[in-house]
Amino acid sequence: MQDTAYQRFRSRYEAQLEATLHQQGDALRLFDEETKQLEQDHASLLRAVKNGLHSDAVIKELNAVHAKLELRSAEREAKVPVPIELPEDLPTLYRDFVANITSTLSDEGVAGRASDELHALLDQVIIRWNAETRSHEFEMRGDLLELIGKPQGKSLGADAELESSAVLVAGAGFEPATFRL
Repeated sequence: MQDTAYQRFRSRYEAQLEATLHQQGDALRLFDEETKQLEQDHASLLRAVKNGLHSDAVIKELNAVHAKLELRSAEREAKVPVPIELPEDLPTLYRDFVANITSTLSDEGVAGRASDELHALLDQVIIRWNAETRSHEFEMRGDLLELIGKPQGKSLGADAELESSAVLVAGAGFEPATFRL
């Protein structure tokens, strides 16, 4: 979460997002054109019925086109792209979040309970030095899906039984002794 690395990530993310939104916009325009054709077909069939051409085949086709139009209305909502905006100050928010966790876990009243929770969810924590990147790598093994669900105070159900692992890289200044596991 260094500022320069985040800005590089953000610019690549926004370029990819723009390309994706453009593709989704093209697909949405095509979808709307098809819907407009169905609406014209519906109007023509409805006029035919009003003008006395109400055979079983015409009524059946009118009902089929009407049903398609109702489905397309719901489908269109699902096709509208929802852009995800990243906050400008995400690195600051992240650092504040980590600082808050560190100070909270340093409180003896919380540290013991947090340690017990982590021990229940983590089978192994492996810390390695990567000389090439000159950083520490953490590998956490255990019930990480449940760990992710803990902050919201909810269990993830049957899927939480899955074993999983994650590798994290610590930045400069990391001191393993400051973390209580």
